[in-house]
Amino acid sequence: MSQMQTSVQTYIRNGGVQERLNSLLGERAGQFTASLMSVVNANPLLQECQPESVVKAAITAAAMNLPINQNLGFAYIIPYNNSKKTVEKYLDTKGVERTRNVFTKVYEAQFQMGYKGFIQLAQRSGHYRTINSTDVREGELVKEDRLSGELEFAWIDDDKEREKLPIIGYVAYFKLSTGFEKSLYMSVEKLKKHAKKYSKSYAKGFGLWAEDDGFEFMSKKTVLKLLISRFGPMTTEMEKAILADQSTVDDDFKYIDNDHDDKTTPPQSTDNGADVDDSTADGVVEGEVVDESVDQSPAEDSADEKPAPKTLQEKIADQKAKRGIK
Repeated sequence: MSQMQTSVQTYIRNGGVQERLNSLLGERAGQFTASLMSVVNANPLLQECQPESVVKAAITAAAMNLPINQNLGFAYIIPYNNSKKTVEKYLDTKGVERTRNVFTKVYEAQFQMGYKGFIQLAQRSGHYRTINSTDVREGELVKEDRLSGELEFAWIDDDKEREKLPIIGYVAYFKLSTGFEKSLYMSVEKLKKHAKKYSKSYAKGFGLWAEDDGFEFMSKKTVLKLLISRFGPMTTEMEKAILADQSTVDDDFKYIDNDHDDKTTPPQSTDNGADVDDSTADGVVEGEVVDESVDQSPAEDSADEKPAPKTLQEKIADQKAKRGIK
């Protein structure tokens, strides 16, 4: 058992943490703890993550009543390589004391929705009669009306013959209980551009987006997430899921693998998976001095001086304000 794994277990069993879990989850707290430790034990990289980030990512899934068992495909806790800034004092060549920023790599846990998780939340809302996402094979897309957005497909019924054809894109579809229906299609080329734009690891040629099975998983999720966020009725739970997806959960949702801030929709799919980004958030190597000029910004507050954490509603409101969502 690694030292970090022990610290995760110790952190979870801390009286204050257990009190919070009991308050949030009630009778589910015991099952939650057992499930979380099972996930941590199965992933050595999670054992290297900061314990608090692991618990917060898991609580995000538990708050939406989504299991974190990876085999189920509803929600995931993913280890991610992030960088933390520290302020270091030093003497320059003239003997004058100055400060500089030093970035050090640390592992943090990232909450990630599975596409099945989005389907589950949509079904719970009671608004959706049907919802799904699937691949589209060569010859199946017949027509796309740019004005109405309506799509026409000629699906191949024979699965054996269909699997012989190349995948040209992915489509998501829903039909509401009111009768309103909408679909969203993205070609493989558009999805690759999307992944390159929003995932630093994919742009460097690795990560789940860059793998065959991972690309299918992330593509189905991306079209479904975009369709729901643009055209679907949104419950508070679904808003939270879209904002929390692919983030570390602190006083705010932080998107580690995402350099872009889309003002019209929340940041979309980034890197999932077991592969960990070897880059830091600011493109520097571990321990590299970034700025040798005087740093006017204060060092981070100590744990005793940190302000009280924001409520979930405040976090969602802050993120919606940042993205121009009313």
